[in-house]
Order: sequence, then structure tokens, then C-alpha cells
Amino acid sequence: FVSAILDGNHPKAAQAALTQLRDRAIFQGDPRLDLLEAQIAGGLGDFRAQVATAKRSMELARSRGLLFIQASALIEMGAGLRRLGDLNGSRTALEEAEGVYAALGDRGGKARSILSLGSLAYAEAHYVKAEERFQEAHVEFKAIGNRKNEASALNGLGNALADQGRFAPALAAYQESRAIREELGDRIG
Repeated sequence: FVSAILDGNHPKAAQAALTQLRDRAIFQGDPRLDLLEAQIAGGLGDFRAQVATAKRSMELARSRGLLFIQASALIEMGAGLRRLGDLNGSRTALEEAEGVYAALGDRGGKARSILSLGSLAYAEAHYVKAEERFQEAHVEFKAIGNRKNEASALNGLGNALADQGRFAPALAAYQESRAIREELGDRIG
């Protein structure tokens, strides 16, 4: 329920719903709630809180052997660290997430990690590396049918290509991304 609100880009409503869930005894100490709180904090631009709650979620999940939640929390932690300027910390978290997802055989999670590593490479102005990561993520998202993230990977690819001065392939990537977003009814694209 909270994830659906968050996916709809309503972090304040998600925060209110999360508060109600935290009040229930059954959810005390549940790393999924910390993960949701990290996602909400990121959506609200509170990156320090995003990192802190993602770290708490990751540690709880790791201690309980909940690898999927651990990897998801690592992605949130990596995103927050990147936005705070800790690029090395971000890379460490994202590469660990990629490894956990790979060990689980979760192609979608691994592709999300790769997409995030592409964003990190782009932030570091390593445009060739960003291009490689975005292309890799695009191929994976397309293979598993995740159209929304496929469009995101194509947009990142377009950015990396444009910053290399490769405008024709960048435009093609942007156009493909926009077509997917329009197909999905996404007004952002």
C-alpha cells in the first residue's frame, strides 16, 4: 500500500501511511518499513535520513538473512550517498547490491543496481562507463519486460551519449525513451 502511494509520486501520503503501519506491533523492527522510510526520505529530498534508514534496513535484513531487502536497502543507501556527494560510498553500496541480486538470480534487481551505477558514473563525468552501464541496464530491463525502467535506462543512455558529442544516437535513445513513457501514460517523459 505504501509502495503504491510512493510509486504514484506522493511521498507525504506514503509517509502518513507508514506512520500508521509503524504503530502496529506486528511491524516493530521490520526492515521493510525502514526501507520504505528510506524511499520516502529520498522522495522528499532528505538524503541524510534516506541513508540512515536504508542503512538500518540493510543491517536488520542482513542479520535476518533477508537478502532481497538487504540489496534493496543498499540501492537506497547508494542513491542517498550519491546525492550527498559520497561517490565512493555510493559505489560500494551499489556494487554490493549488484552482487547480492546476482547471487539471488534476480535480473530486475541486478538491472536496477546497474542503472544506479550508470547514474553514478554519469555524476562522475565518466560518460563512456555510464553509457556501458545504461546500455547493460536497458538490455536487461527490455529482456524482463520492465518498460518503465527500460525508458529510464534509455534516457540515461541518451544523456551519456550527448555528453560525448554523439548526438544522433543520443536523440534515438531519447526518442525511444519518450515513446515508451507515452505508451505507459507517463507525463514525465
